[in-house]
Amino acid sequence: MDNHIGTFKNRTFEKHDPREHSLAYHKNQVLDASFPTTTGGSTKNKRRAKGYMPLRRPPLDSAEKNTDLDNGSNSLNTINELQSQEENLKMELSFSRWEERVGPAELERAVLSLLEFGQIAAAKQLQHKLSPVKVPSEFVLVDAALKLAAMSTPSKKVSILMLDEEVHSVIQSYNIPTDQHQVDPIQVLESLATNFTEGCGRGLCKRIIAVAKAAAILGISFSEAFDKQPIELLQLLSLKAQESFEEAHLLVRTHSMPAASIAQILSESFLKVCL
Repeated sequence: MDNHIGTFKNRTFEKHDPREHSLAYHKNQVLDASFPTTTGGSTKNKRRAKGYMPLRRPPLDSAEKNTDLDNGSNSLNTINELQSQEENLKMELSFSRWEERVGPAELERAVLSLLEFGQIAAAKQLQHKLSPVKVPSEFVLVDAALKLAAMSTPSKKVSILMLDEEVHSVIQSYNIPTDQHQVDPIQVLESLATNFTEGCGRGLCKRIIAVAKAAAILGISFSEAFDKQPIELLQLLSLKAQESFEEAHLLVRTHSMPAASIAQILSESFLKVCL
């Protein structure tokens, strides 16, 4: 009985086994066939994704960079020029309005006031703006005074042939007494100062004389002394003590200096004399 049952099971297994085997084999083929397809699809997707990556812009060469820099600098220069032109236009408009409100006499006094305080370049610039053709006589006198002061050092007298045409013309026009062959620049300066109107250049001429006299006693050129501050000149003159008393006194009278600084210099000079 048992043998019969075992034989029956074996037959049943043989009937079903080939079919199941073929189904398993078919399933494996399907899986094997689908695997490369999936792999290929992913490869295509990868290739497509790689193909859609954004392109990088190639770097600019040096010529393009220089062109951009030149264009930028040109734009800045143009803006600066426009701003400068606009500022000049505003200045001219404001100046013309001011000129309309102020009369010619007030404008002339403004020019001469600048000259009185030693602002020679500013006075000439303003005068040229107001009337380029007209040149006030005070300008000619100041130019002559500066030239004479420059000639006053190191020698006290110079040949009349050394005077330029402008200085010679001023001496003749204002009948300033001179020697036939030589002139003393300081004496000519002192006579020239009387031809200035008070507050219209006379103070400047007196300061020029004071600096020229200080330069002469210090043994330096007028231009060197003129470039120094008045308090510096006074300090140098104090080293000469009694020899430069008149020059120091004239310098203090004609120039504006702090009283405390003057007192300190005088006290130091007095102590040196006492010692």
